[in-house]
Amino acid sequence: MTETDTSQQHVAAEAEEKLALDVRIDENGACERHIVVTVSAADVERYRDRTLDELVPDAFVPGFRPGKAPRQLVANHYRQKITDQVKALIVQKSLAQLIDEKQLIPISEPDLDLDSVEIADDGHLTFEFDLEVRPEFELPQWKGLSLVELRYEPSEEDIQTELLSLLRQNALVSYEPVNEPAQLEDLLVVRLSLLDDGKVFRVTDEVRLSLRPTIYFRDARIDNADQSLCGARAGDTVDVKVQLAQSVPDERWQGRLVDGRVEVLEVKRARYPELNALVLGTFGVKTEAQLREAIRHRMEQRFAHYRDEHISEQVTELLLKEAHWDLPPRMLRRQLQRELERLRYELWLRNFSVDEIEKRLSELRGEALEATAKKLRRHFILERIAEEEEIEASNADLDAYIQQLAEQREESPRRVRARLEKSGDLDVVRNLIVEQRVLDLIRQHAQISYQDFSWPKLTYSSVPEALFPETSIPEARHDEPESPVTPDGQR
Repeated sequence: MTETDTSQQHVAAEAEEKLALDVRIDENGACERHIVVTVSAADVERYRDRTLDELVPDAFVPGFRPGKAPRQLVANHYRQKITDQVKALIVQKSLAQLIDEKQLIPISEPDLDLDSVEIADDGHLTFEFDLEVRPEFELPQWKGLSLVELRYEPSEEDIQTELLSLLRQNALVSYEPVNEPAQLEDLLVVRLSLLDDGKVFRVTDEVRLSLRPTIYFRDARIDNADQSLCGARAGDTVDVKVQLAQSVPDERWQGRLVDGRVEVLEVKRARYPELNALVLGTFGVKTEAQLREAIRHRMEQRFAHYRDEHISEQVTELLLKEAHWDLPPRMLRRQLQRELERLRYELWLRNFSVDEIEKRLSELRGEALEATAKKLRRHFILERIAEEEEIEASNADLDAYIQQLAEQREESPRRVRARLEKSGDLDVVRNLIVEQRVLDLIRQHAQISYQDFSWPKLTYSSVPEALFPETSIPEARHDEPESPVTPDGQR
């Protein structure tokens, strides 16, 4: 019998012969398990013998030709290597076996330090670890739900408003200083100070912001900014309230509403250009009619997002009526980051502008953990439905999605895929595809009524700065981006 045959026999034997495991599982919550596993001395010795069998034919021991040293000398010479390999093999097989036998569905990697695993003097091996698993729950009735679906057709007024927004986003609007009171859509140059009990504890550099009712920083927002800042002139100082996000790194300020002081340094007003050939060429069209038609298409795509999100919110509320399981904070923080990436990809496909995407991401970052918990509970329910209905995202589905992303970003599909692989976000995309298919299935089985949709007014602006700059948050963009945005959402 050859060495290859022997090795293959060992692999087959290990695959067929189960370990004698003594497993204790402690529940520390709906999704948290502390698991202690003890492997018998006989199993440890069996794996040690097989590891030694594979090592002996090629082992080099001083004083002997390779593969000619006595078995016991090889065992002594390679004792630590054999022990490490045995531990790794046994732990790996034990994890797979207990997850299968105990019907656990992990949602993260086991928190296990292999270096801390030791083989006892009597030969048995014990290791313990924490594992996050999908909670066990009874699947709610998802067929026959009563849902309201939005319907919409872009009006000429909506298209004109969107056209002016596109001109601003593409830096085709000039902003001229005015010695007049500030009004909505003016561009303000300001300096913002944060105060605690009347004392300044943080001051920004000069920032530019479009004056709208809500102003989003990366980690904060100012509500009712129009009421505070409309009417202010250059040189004025205005008091505001600043809502800090939960993502602020300093725990003292997380989620707090603090006093702010805005120094208005300059007020600038927009001057819109004529739609001449040069301006139209920026958007890849030749006539104003073509531009307006492209804008109509863009708005229809974005409406599809609002329509789907409206259905999703209703489904979430209906499915979660009885879902109140506790979720660990660490899991919720990871889920929040996944939600940010999921939303970013979805909005890219729906032709949302960079400013709109950053606004939505800022809103999500500021959500309380309970709002994130609701999304995570919904994910578990949709995942269960997908399993029962055998809904999956194939490689072809993933390729099609990546192709769409590439077209939106004017990049090659290969580059987009490489970025997703590097960031580990391919699973985010797969989950997005599966969840959308499950929601489509729920809608197909639902009782649908309809409601007219009114296009939301632009009531916010995004500022690229963070008030606490050490916060690690993806790059944002101002209303005046460096590269143009076409009516199709491309750059």
